[in-house]
Amino acid sequence: MVMVILRPEDTYKEADLRDSRKAVLRTPDWRDLDGLLAFIVELVEERAEIVRTMKPSRNEEAEWLGRRLALFRR
Repeated sequence: MVMVILRPEDTYKEADLRDSRKAVLRTPDWRDLDGLLAFIVELVEERAEIVRTMKPSRNEEAEWLGRRLALFRR
């Protein structure tokens, strides 16, 4: 197994979808905060098997994202 460490704003892979849209796999950045929050809330509401069982607040999600982004700045 090969582990790839990506910095913020790095792109891992791009793919053209069948419906002509483009999918881009990249590291998250601050522009993704609201989308990440909506995704986690949806997973919690669906009772998905994830670590979280309670919906995070926007502030909690911002703190989580900030900690992740800070790891790359060391």
